[in-house]
Amino acid sequence: MSQCDFTLYKEFLSKVKIFRSQSNEESLKGLTEKELQEACKASPSVASFIYTKFQEGFSKWWNTDGKVVWLSENSGPWQSVQKYIITEIEDISNPEIQEIVKYDIRFNEQHLRKLSDAIKQNIVLNIATNSKLRIVQKLKTYQALSNLGYKNSLFIGIKSL
Repeated sequence: MSQCDFTLYKEFLSKVKIFRSQSNEESLKGLTEKELQEACKASPSVASFIYTKFQEGFSKWWNTDGKVVWLSENSGPWQSVQKYIITEIEDISNPEIQEIVKYDIRFNEQHLRKLSDAIKQNIVLNIATNSKLRIVQKLKTYQALSNLGYKNSLFIGIKSL
């Protein structure tokens, strides 16, 4: 009677994954979009946009032959989605940012402190001003964002929506 060799059982068991009660594709989409909304503090339409880009990257990842790395926030598909979204934000924001920068006005740090604290607390911040102060508030906001090291900012006029 031959004996079994159990020397590789730990390696084998460390690679075993058991999945149960998995969502179908439609409910997975809904769950993922909900998570994106919460994680990114985004609207349903923005979460759907991010999901669509992620799904495209995920599909490429899924169809890759050979040894494929696990999906994580550092994996290629997610990094591609982030890069795409950042590029989109830069493209949309660039004209607005250039308009703001040309004035070359700087505010005292004391005047920026309250705004900087509000920015740190919120991923999305709605700043409402009257039309006469609009450019001044944009300048102040842009300087506060720059001081905090935020590079990917999007200024949206409510009227443009």
